[in-house]
Amino acid sequence: MSFSVRLALVTFLAALLLPGALLAQETLCADGVDNDTDTFTDCLDGDCVTDAACASEDFDGDGVINSLDPEPLLSAFCGDLDGDTCDDCWQNDGPDTDNDGICNATDTDDDGDGFDDTLELQCLTDPVSFNPTLPDNDFDGICDNLDPDDDNDGWDDVDELACSSDVFVPTSVPADVDTDSICDPIDPCVDVDGDGIGTGAGTGTGCLASIVDIDDSTTSLCGDSDLDLCEDCLSASFDPANDGPDFDSDGLCNAGDPDDDNDGWTDQDEIVCGGFDTLDASVMPPDADGDGVCDALDGCADNDGDGVGTGLNGNLGCATALISDSDDTNPNICGDSEPDTCEDCSSGTWDDFNDGPNNDGDNLCNAGDPDDDNDGFTDVDEGLCNSDPLDAASVPPDADGDGICDILDGCLGGDVDGDGLCDDTDDCIDSDGDGLGDGTLGNVGCVNATTDSNTGLSVVCADTDIDTCDDCTLGLGWDPANDGPDTDGDGLCNGGDADDDGDGIPDIVEVGAGDPDGDGIPSDQDTDSDGDGIDDIVEGTNDADGDGILDAYETDSDDDGIPDSVEGSGDADGDGIPNYADT
Repeated sequence: MSFSVRLALVTFLAALLLPGALLAQETLCADGVDNDTDTFTDCLDGDCVTDAACASEDFDGDGVINSLDPEPLLSAFCGDLDGDTCDDCWQNDGPDTDNDGICNATDTDDDGDGFDDTLELQCLTDPVSFNPTLPDNDFDGICDNLDPDDDNDGWDDVDELACSSDVFVPTSVPADVDTDSICDPIDPCVDVDGDGIGTGAGTGTGCLASIVDIDDSTTSLCGDSDLDLCEDCLSASFDPANDGPDFDSDGLCNAGDPDDDNDGWTDQDEIVCGGFDTLDASVMPPDADGDGVCDALDGCADNDGDGVGTGLNGNLGCATALISDSDDTNPNICGDSEPDTCEDCSSGTWDDFNDGPNNDGDNLCNAGDPDDDNDGFTDVDEGLCNSDPLDAASVPPDADGDGICDILDGCLGGDVDGDGLCDDTDDCIDSDGDGLGDGTLGNVGCVNATTDSNTGLSVVCADTDIDTCDDCTLGLGWDPANDGPDTDGDGLCNGGDADDDGDGIPDIVEVGAGDPDGDGIPSDQDTDSDGDGIDDIVEGTNDADGDGILDAYETDSDDDGIPDSVEGSGDADGDGIPNYADT
């Protein structure tokens, strides 16, 4: 039992047995007087158990005098005189399964069966249940749970389990076709003929190659791991580097080596490029542009490597066949295939989509593109009509939709707000840019149809939500939801909101209350004015104790001496009156 539990028990018993003990103490323990008036005198009072005058007494009656008793107030605890770690007075000194006088807590053989408790736990037997023997299938003196080979058949239990044989039957052994003492399912290389290549059984991680032996009965046949058409085990063991004639000693036999002389030209190319010797590295096909394709077969003779050819063989293998390189010694110059006036190889290789700045990605660089943003208006017209020629979203106003911007068409009535729309067709003439118009055409194109009260100031426009605050007061355009401080976020600025904090108590009432909880927030802005943890909207305008102070402003609404913060807003007796207001 933990110290904290014992302390709690001592405290409880003291309070139960010694009335007033927690309030007063017996100060003199040999004067024959009940000093603390708890009806117990001197050594009969628990206050005196540690006093020298009472050292030889046994207050708790457990047979151990106070001076030797570590818990003189509790008869259930008296110490461990026999040194077995169990308290002599607690539950008869603790459980003792084999009745040998040593409690189980320190008894190494709790059940007295001759087997140590630790060994029994390791052998999966019950240390408090007498067991004359331990499980031992092969009678070798090692219990089964600790025995690596329970049936003594020479195969570890772990291997037998992995290889599906019975760990308790000596005649049940795993399959081992290559007799390497590693059962087949976990054998890293099941290799009967010993050539280093396995049958495909087992894990295969220990074989010399991942291929499966095509004939595991002979060491001279196994397969072709390097795919050079020659038998890798020709030498009676796996050796793909010596599996046949190899002129260039690259590990691939000639029969399967695409380049027997290792001159960089395949045997096939050397033959079709003019019958060059496939076994002579000093004789190679001509390749003027050094691209690895002989001139006879090269579909793109490209000396500067920009992807545009000289015209040889029709440039059929080049990046483009539309043009021949205008300067085949400079990769940054080749020509203009679109044409768009920009050099196609300006990046060092032919790329007609990236031959210069190209705003709309239409294969024509800006320099040669008549409409850089592809919005239907030419760059020239956009410059004259005050729209951005590089922004497809910026198009000139064209009221009559004839493809000619209004400026070029002519605005008979002018353009007061300078938005590019002629006034005679502009359904939102907004001179100060605050979002509200001057009333022309009903302001149907504006953010709100209300007419601007001041078309010269962007911070003055109207009060559409009738909250006494101008909707443009922040100078960020018409925004009635952000037209001034709004404590309760109800869309009405405090200036026109009769209940700023939305707690159901009018501001005219709350202003007079000041700041009851002293948190620096006035009541008309504070949702819990008295700081009792109960929102004002719950306490409302009620006055439970009739003292003239609303419940929302006092911390003991029913004047019962219990703070509202303790009583809370629940209803313990279910009478419909919340606890903080119920006496």
